[in-house]
Amino acid sequence: MPETVEPNARDGREETPAPGSAGVVELEIPVVGMTCANCARTVERTLERKVPGVVEATVNYGTESATVAYEPAQVDLEAMAEAVAAAGYRLVLPAAGEELEDAVARERASELAAQERAFTVGVIFTLPLFLLSMGRDAGLLGGWAHAFWVNLLF
Repeated sequence: MPETVEPNARDGREETPAPGSAGVVELEIPVVGMTCANCARTVERTLERKVPGVVEATVNYGTESATVAYEPAQVDLEAMAEAVAAAGYRLVLPAAGEELEDAVARERASELAAQERAFTVGVIFTLPLFLLSMGRDAGLLGGWAHAFWVNLLF
């Protein structure tokens, strides 16, 4: 089992030395925005190919996390986050003094709020169409509902 190094002073996460590599640190970082296994592969390739100093990256779609082996002297977490953001995903990095779990909870709450907004907008635009369409088919609306101009509007 690898020896645990002191927690990172910036964000409180524990970094472990990668086995058999001097100066290489392994860290698990949450990733947001993946919807499939191909997304996980894209994040892996981005970290390994576009970020100098990253030795190995393994992304797990199921746990929404990336295990990254990197050389801290060559790359920092912000550079990794920028590269992943350019690929369309986000690494969850805690703010100064914030716990990682709090950062993950904040990110999930933000994602949930965005989904709720999208759902609300969808309901607002779907409900009138549904009522007009079903009301017309059920005969609940007058003859005007069958007019040609109504079909042009809806």
